[in-house]
Amino acid sequence: MPQTVAAFHALVGLAAVTTSIGSYCADAHPDMLHTIASFFGVFIGGITFTGSLAAFRKLANLNKDSKMNVPFAAYINKPISILNILALYTMLKNPSLGALCLT
Repeated sequence: MPQTVAAFHALVGLAAVTTSIGSYCADAHPDMLHTIASFFGVFIGGITFTGSLAAFRKLANLNKDSKMNVPFAAYINKPISILNILALYTMLKNPSLGALCLT
């Protein structure tokens, strides 16, 4: 039962991602608040989606033989964080590239 809740929670994260992208793309001239809200909707929804999939895998005992650690995570996390900040800055400065930054 707990793994079912994790699977449904992953769907909620995926719904947040697709709704945020759709909302941003539907607006011809998004203002700054809409741009920031869309970015964080995709960002937090993506984290929710992947984290819930990891929780489902752990709760269903599907990772008996393998570890779920990302190789070189200490070296990957900082550049990915910087890329996310740059994507938000790009979206705010050039809204025409916004949909590209969200994907």
